[in-house]
Amino acid sequence: MSLQVVLWAMLGFVGGSLVSVQISANTVLQRYIGFWDGILFMNLMGALTAIVIIAIEGKGNWSALVEAPWYSLLGGVMGVFIVAISTFIVPKIGVLAGISVFLFGQMFTATMIDTLGAVGQKTIPISVERVIGLILLLVGSWMVLGRG
Repeated sequence: MSLQVVLWAMLGFVGGSLVSVQISANTVLQRYIGFWDGILFMNLMGALTAIVIIAIEGKGNWSALVEAPWYSLLGGVMGVFIVAISTFIVPKIGVLAGISVFLFGQMFTATMIDTLGAVGQKTIPISVERVIGLILLLVGSWMVLGRG
């Protein structure tokens, strides 16, 4: 494994860590201002952050937006539901279990996208190792739910 791959994996670890902290912080905010109001505020803060970054970097090509496939325009809509579902389930089952089932859902769907080459991605064949990894993730999710 190359150093570059290790560094990308470490960055992914940081991103995953931020998800756990974000969901926890979101659930606290929602206790104060309300469920959907909290989601709106979180997304507004995200939009403001992106605007600042774009203002600093400014290398986009918004004119090409009309050429993008329709499904690629739905990320923001999906983001609202990702935040809503995660902040809804975490107070009920805990951060570890919530992240675990989210992660399994991500990994299962990612495997299907890779295998089918769906959503504009290149096709990566399914392998025994990938199936075993998914089974281990499923077992782990089941165990942290406390139902195993």
